[in-house]
Amino acid sequence: MKYILWIGMYDKNGMFYSDNWKQFIGWLREKCDRIRFYANFPRIYAIKQFGENDIVEEYCFEDVGYYSYSILCNAKVINRLLSWDFNIDHENISHLFFVNQKEYASIEINDYDCFVVFECDRSFLSALISKIDVETNKQMCIRYQEEINGSPKEWNALE
Repeated sequence: MKYILWIGMYDKNGMFYSDNWKQFIGWLREKCDRIRFYANFPRIYAIKQFGENDIVEEYCFEDVGYYSYSILCNAKVINRLLSWDFNIDHENISHLFFVNQKEYASIEINDYDCFVVFECDRSFLSALISKIDVETNKQMCIRYQEEINGSPKEWNALE
């Protein structure tokens, strides 16, 4: 079963500002050891943003000018993601995958409401669930269910 957390839209500065985003990022500090992401910027820009020592793996999809990076999840990286400009019209990150032993959550960044999709046991999420407004999350997941990959039969809002 997939679990969904609504994180809203990024603002005019490209930043997510919802309480759910802030709670999710705080929760990551304890639950994540690596973040894998797809981006349209080369290694030199990734190093400038995250530091060379935090980039564990990289791959270039030369035919489309896209890159995949795997970075260590530490306080510096988490703080950088909190202030990241996710606007899709320039150097951007299009997909994020969160890892702790195995991939357990992902986000596809778009120009409308975004969602974290969890593919893990609900018990792994209990600390996060206790910090979010579950009723609002449920309402937003129902309201924007067309924007969530998969049919509502395949996922539940975090509650």
